Amino acid sequence: MTGVLVVGDVINDVVVRPDGPAVPDTDTAASITAVAGGSGANQAAWLAALGLPARLAARAGVADAHQHRMALAALGVDARITEDPDLPTGSIVILVDSDGNRTMFTDRGANRHLDAEDLGDELLDGMTHLHVSGYALLEGRPRAALARLWDAAGATGLTRSADPGSAGFLSQLGPDIFLGAVRGADVLFPNRAEARLLAGTDDAHRAVSMLASSFPLIVLKEGQDGVVVVAGPDVRPVAAPAVPVADPTGSGDAFAAGFLAAWLGGGDPIAAAGSGVAAAARALQQVGGRPFVDPSLAHAEPPWPQLRAAAREATTHAYAPWSGLAVGAAGLTNDGHIVSAVNVENASYGLTLCAECGLVSELRGRGASALVAVSVVAADGQPLAPCGRCRQVLLDNGGPALLLDAGPGRPPVRLDALLPGAFDATTLQQRSER
Repeated sequence: MTGVLVVGDVINDVVVRPDGPAVPDTDTAASITAVAGGSGANQAAWLAALGLPARLAARAGVADAHQHRMALAALGVDARITEDPDLPTGSIVILVDSDGNRTMFTDRGANRHLDAEDLGDELLDGMTHLHVSGYALLEGRPRAALARLWDAAGATGLTRSADPGSAGFLSQLGPDIFLGAVRGADVLFPNRAEARLLAGTDDAHRAVSMLASSFPLIVLKEGQDGVVVVAGPDVRPVAAPAVPVADPTGSGDAFAAGFLAAWLGGGDPIAAAGSGVAAAARALQQVGGRPFVDPSLAHAEPPWPQLRAAAREATTHAYAPWSGLAVGAAGLTNDGHIVSAVNVENASYGLTLCAECGLVSELRGRGASALVAVSVVAADGQPLAPCGRCRQVLLDNGGPALLLDAGPGRPPVRLDALLPGAFDATTLQQRSER
């Protein structure tokens, strides 16, 4: 099976969508959303959402590296995120106007410290493709570390691809440095501005033709006009569907992931480009650069692999000094998100907090009202049945039809099968004298 290693950024995004033109020296009403982002993290998340095993190598601040690992694990990503003791996780404020254009203010934070210890050869184990976000090449320290991994991937037969990432940063870096760093790439994903910078010409299509002498496959991203696929002398445009734009952040990342998912699966470049523009169209219609869990999953088959992965990742932060049994729980909420929690033991056993109790707190904390499916696992990834107390807690927050994971290859179990004849809200309503 194809596995993709992505090297790139993890970022805390703040997306600002003003209700109208900004008014100087006073307030302008706006919709403001804080979401997890970063080009590399977004690309890995979309790859996993499209069915490819995806691994991310990145760096984040100590304060929230765990939360980023958990969020990516919930989407099915094997997130190898190193905790930086000195710098916080990178952050960006994205201002999106009424036409869908964006202005970005970026602090790269811990991404600047990505180094050789973060990019060991073991990252390539089980992988068949290496994809690099251009942001990982901006500073000398991560660029030197990535150069060795890039060469190791090529030497072991992995295919490789690169996305320049940012015309603004690319102009500061210098085209020759970027092109030297990704020499030998099988696929390059520039947009118009990036292609012009890399080739030193104002004509984007001529720029792609010039770059084609160095890269066997180039996909030029042209925004709402779609893409142009260049494979040697063959130049083919692929149109993009017209969709309402909520936020353009991550649409290019989604495109690259959609293209790679199809191309690495054996699809020809034109078909792969079609898959890419379909993924980009999904990204454009949501706020934030990563795929959301489809809320319709609340009425369909839950994403059990993602739930198990999130629950197992959670066990790494369980506090179980007395029993030694680390427990993680992950649940799908009725608004289509995944939440997770761990057990926290206490020397007085009666005060121990089960992972399922923490899960309910996470559910309510994010504003959702019910759990749809829950996976509870030990540190070995094998399922655990909720204790009797937690079955009652889950009943109040998921109902009798809540599905509990029984493990791969086994059908899930409804909560009412584990808690027959339960005392619930209906009992209170029917038996109360008030």
